[in-house]
Formats: sequence, structure tokens, C-alpha cells
Amino acid sequence: MGCLFLSSSYHYTRYDYDGFFEATPGMRRAVREAADLLRSRGGHEVLEWRPGDVLAEAFALNGAFRNADAGRTFLELLRGACTTMGTRPTE
Repeated sequence: MGCLFLSSSYHYTRYDYDGFFEATPGMRRAVREAADLLRSRGGHEVLEWRPGDVLAEAFALNGAFRNADAGRTFLELLRGACTTMGTRPTE
């Protein structure tokens, strides 16, 4: 069984800043080189993309949901848990 592709070239998006963290120089170079290869060898289109406020809004909503009870549930889940060696549970 095969797959039907209607186009021999595809459209890709790339970004190196999500509104919170800058990509490291090595990561920026790797993404740029991959995009260049997609363009030159595959005939694909690679577009720059900026997430804008989408991620900031998602983080804000996530925080609002997690802290709807002022963080009590989250703290209860953490109570008595050691996450790494060298830490001890809070009293």
C-alpha cells in the first residue's frame, strides 16, 4: 500500500525565538542549514514564523488553570516527594 502525494515540494516553517528564549547560536545555525538544504536539494519552501503572543497566552492560561486553587493541589502532589538526590521533603 502506498501514499498519494499531490506535490513534490512542501512548505515548512521555522523559527529561532519563541518569545521567551533565544535559540543558541549552534541551534540557529543548524536550523538555517537544514532550511537551506530543504530549499536547495528538495525544492521546498521554508518560511520564517514568529509565534507572537500565542505562547505567552498559552502559558498564562496554563498557569491560571494550575493555580485555580491557589496552588494547593500542586503543593499536595509535591509534598513528601524528592525529585533529585540531595533534596529532602519540606516539613
